[in-house]
Amino acid sequence: MGRRLVTLIPKGQAKAGYRFLFAGPAEACGRCRLRSVCVENLTEGRVYEVMSAIPKKKFPCDLHGSEVVPVEVHIPPIEVAIPKRQAVVGAVLRFRPPSCPSECENRDLCEPPGLKAGDRIKIVEVLPRDLRCPKGEDLAACLVEIQGV
Repeated sequence: MGRRLVTLIPKGQAKAGYRFLFAGPAEACGRCRLRSVCVENLTEGRVYEVMSAIPKKKFPCDLHGSEVVPVEVHIPPIEVAIPKRQAVVGAVLRFRPPSCPSECENRDLCEPPGLKAGDRIKIVEVLPRDLRCPKGEDLAACLVEIQGV
């Protein structure tokens, strides 16, 4: 499990297991006194998962038009397609997304949200699922953790 961080999210989303893709701070965040806790410790383009909420503390948020609450989040393992010859639990490698055709049924696994080209990843589980590749690649579905974030 990756490093844990504290951020602020709308109270309706502050439930353990809720995942979100951080797309970067909005313009309104630049003027907010809470930005250092809310958005400055998150990385744009990463998926985060809520571990726990601290619902007793609430803060007004101009962006959401409602209250936000502190939550503890982490970057969860990500499901990704890996060449079968590299799909070994414990292996650490650089993520290199293939150039998939847009009609590929595995596109979300070959280019999963939250994972960037060049990321160091560690395979934590090889999933028992066969993937069909229109290019003929021999792929395995794996759960990976991003290293060094």
